[in-house]
Amino acid sequence: MSPNVRNARIRIPYRPPAEYDLRITFTRTAGTDGMTQMLIAGGRQFRCEIGGYGNTLSHFENVNGLAGNNNRTTARKEAWLSTGKQHHSLVEVRKDGVKAFFDGQLATEVKTDYAKLSLQKQWDPGDATVLGLGSFFSPMIFHGVELTEISGPGTFTRPK
Repeated sequence: MSPNVRNARIRIPYRPPAEYDLRITFTRTAGTDGMTQMLIAGGRQFRCEIGGYGNTLSHFENVNGLAGNNNRTTARKEAWLSTGKQHHSLVEVRKDGVKAFFDGQLATEVKTDYAKLSLQKQWDPGDATVLGLGSFFSPMIFHGVELTEISGPGTFTRPK
C-alpha cells in the first residue's frame, strides 16, 4: 500500500525488455488523486498517470518537456478513479509508442521513439533503469502487478 504523502513511490527492481505489457490491479483507499506508473522505454524513464490533477486527467509525462496537464497525451474526464473500487490498468510499451488502458478502455497513447519523454525528479524511484508505482496524497492498495515480456527477457535487480 502506498502512504498518504506527496509523490509516494514504490520501486519495482526489474529492468524490462524493449517491449512489454504492464498490468496493475489497484484500489484507491482515500484522497482525490491518481495512480502513477514509472516506465522505461528507449532508454528513457517516464510515467503514466491515471486520475491525476484531482482525478480529472490521464496522461504520459513529460512529453516534449510538457507536464501531463498540458501535452498531447492529456485525456480529460470528470472522474477517473472511484475510491474503494478496484481498478485495472494496462500499459502496452512498444518500440514505436505506448498505450494506456484503464478498466478496459483506451485512456491515452503516444506514438514516439521515446527520445522526448522524461520523468520529473519528484517521481524518481531511485534507479533510472527500473519500473515503479506511485500516488499523490491518495493511498493505493496494489493488489497485483503483472509484466508480460514481449521482446525477450528483462532482468531483476538487487534492491538498493
